[in-house]
Amino acid sequence: MNNYARLLTDPIFYKSIFNNLVFSGVVILAGVTLGFLFAVLLSTNIRGNRLFFAILFLPSIVPRALIATVFKEMLEFHSGTVNAVLSFMGMNVQNLTWLTDPGMAYVSVFTVLIYMIGIPLLYYNAELTTIDSSIFESAQLDGANFPTLITKIIFPLVKASHKTIVISTLLATFRMFEVIFLLTSGGPGFTTEITGTYIYRFTRRGSDLGYVSAAATIILVIALFLSVLQIKLLYKSKKN
Repeated sequence: MNNYARLLTDPIFYKSIFNNLVFSGVVILAGVTLGFLFAVLLSTNIRGNRLFFAILFLPSIVPRALIATVFKEMLEFHSGTVNAVLSFMGMNVQNLTWLTDPGMAYVSVFTVLIYMIGIPLLYYNAELTTIDSSIFESAQLDGANFPTLITKIIFPLVKASHKTIVISTLLATFRMFEVIFLLTSGGPGFTTEITGTYIYRFTRRGSDLGYVSAAATIILVIALFLSVLQIKLLYKSKKN
């Protein structure tokens, strides 16, 4: 019980959970906007749609550790590709410390997470194939333009994917340890700390195993709650 009391009074633990939720919110927002829009566009007969789909989906099947490592090298202050390109374009990159400035570290993590929107894209693409095309044809005959078709007709029709993406993304951010650890290690100053990096820091000490177990138990309970919620939502969607 002492470990639980200590855990629940540690602001860094709450910060790690908060960051999990913030990162989830960003990925969910990107998934239901960018992922949805890309899925709709690529479901049309535009030229090269299969190639673009493969390019957008590729980051989701490549190991996340590899993606985080590549981005870390690209965002490195002294020799990173991003600052080198910006400097070549004449911009002052002296203050662009992407991974060591608290605000920029957040932006860097957001960028990497948004880059991996292939799974939401896949969900939407799969559900779009089940929609009767006559619905779109009728809407166009009634004078619906493309924005109206997307927002008023297609978006409500794929509500099952919305639910799946929201819950699965919430769970996925609890498994983003390698992305955060390799990119920022939870820094600077615990700014990007998540539950995975929080537990890892105490595990490395080797003398706080009871405390680590308490933290892991609480996180497991949260993950189980989200899993049960996901199963119920999926069951309800299939039933409807």
